[in-house]
Amino acid sequence: MLAATAVGMLAVCSAKAQTSDLIIDIDTGYTGFVSVTPGIPGGVSGTVGINSEDVYISAFQATYAGGAPLPYPTSNPFNTFCVDILPELVNWNNNIPNGWTPEPFSSASPSPNSAGQTIPYVAGGLQTAASLYNAYIGNVGALNSGVFTGGGLINGTFYSGTQWSAALQLAIWQVLYGTSFSDSGVDATVTSLESQILASPYNFPNPNITGTFWDASNPVANQDLIGPELETGFVPEPGIYGAFAGAGLMVVFLGSQVRRKMA
Repeated sequence: MLAATAVGMLAVCSAKAQTSDLIIDIDTGYTGFVSVTPGIPGGVSGTVGINSEDVYISAFQATYAGGAPLPYPTSNPFNTFCVDILPELVNWNNNIPNGWTPEPFSSASPSPNSAGQTIPYVAGGLQTAASLYNAYIGNVGALNSGVFTGGGLINGTFYSGTQWSAALQLAIWQVLYGTSFSDSGVDATVTSLESQILASPYNFPNPNITGTFWDASNPVANQDLIGPELETGFVPEPGIYGAFAGAGLMVVFLGSQVRRKMA
């Protein structure tokens, strides 16, 4: 499992969200084992658990490749995170874009794996994940030569953009899956940063939070994403930003195919 993203709108909008084609790239510097066990008191309930899957732990860098223009004013590329613990991220890093549709949190539901199984999110988990995302995404930076740039302070200590990328992904999974979620074999610096993120004042289900749930359109299974702030559920009409999308967005394709499981 790959570890698993705006505000004002112009007057002319479409109430029906449309699919944007995205290329996904990640940093592979941090790995670990993650588990979700349904039925633990205080955690989630569900039909299936995962037991110590070896995964990459990272933010995703999503680059526009076609389809509906990115919802204004989403940047290109933008950083996003996995919110589904079961499905694999398909067509990662192999020159083949996949489609995601921006939706409001109110209509969000987990993507199934290839067996049709899901693990639901904790109540308020998406709002909490969005609160953490909005607070700390600026520390992740851009993905250059396979490593996230940037970085930032928390409690007086500086962590690199790659460390923020991994720790924020773990924190997002934790608030989405509650006490059912656990990880092991993760770099101690990353887990320390994760703990500080979870202890921050941003770790709460803000009912007024803004953000985007990117619903994977792959008919078999793919990971849903959580991304930048915007007026969710609305995207520009085709053509409103078509010239902008066509003329100004460059897509970088990287070779090879890697699925979410490392082993």
